[in-house]
Amino acid sequence: MRRPLSLALSLALASSAFGSNFTYPLGEQNINLGWPQATADWHPHHIPSSQDPNFFDMKARYEWFLAQGREHLKRGLKRAAVEDLAAATSVEPYQPYARRLLGHALMEVGDYSGSLEQFRRAKDLSQNFKHLDIDWKDYSVSKGAYLYDLNSLREACLREPDNAVTIFLLGIYRYYDEKYGEALACFQRAQLLRPFDADVKYFVCAASRKLK
Repeated sequence: MRRPLSLALSLALASSAFGSNFTYPLGEQNINLGWPQATADWHPHHIPSSQDPNFFDMKARYEWFLAQGREHLKRGLKRAAVEDLAAATSVEPYQPYARRLLGHALMEVGDYSGSLEQFRRAKDLSQNFKHLDIDWKDYSVSKGAYLYDLNSLREACLREPDNAVTIFLLGIYRYYDEKYGEALACFQRAQLLRPFDADVKYFVCAASRKLK
């Protein structure tokens, strides 16, 4: 009798865990809706609980996820940063800053299509996206770590020279690194591959103006 009862309890717990641990794809990254950060990067992490005094305060929850995401980026906990920042954008979907941070976190884990989609969304939500002063090194553990991730993106461009996603994404990074000549070359290549892409045209014009 004890054995069937134990089996039933195990199945019930497994069913509960499965229901609470539902994931959905964001670009190429699976986002955990039930227990975000519980296993990402294998580190202890506080998860919001109904026992928290501000559990139902959505503004406080957004700020909490955003702060955690920024901290994880600086600590090199890339997957945890993705999960926190994805949670932040789900709470406040019209905040371009959170989208920008999420885009960078996705770039760091190698999800270039997901990263570009977040930057496109951040641009649409911003009034002056091309005029922002962004220092990507502030979003990374160190300058060296940033350059490592940037070189990985460059290598992806070299492997697939006809991939407009990675080329456009590299252009965005070089644009905000104030390397406007390299950025414009990337944007023009992306424009050849996607001549009707309004976002690519936006950056071609922005980089061209910077070089005048």
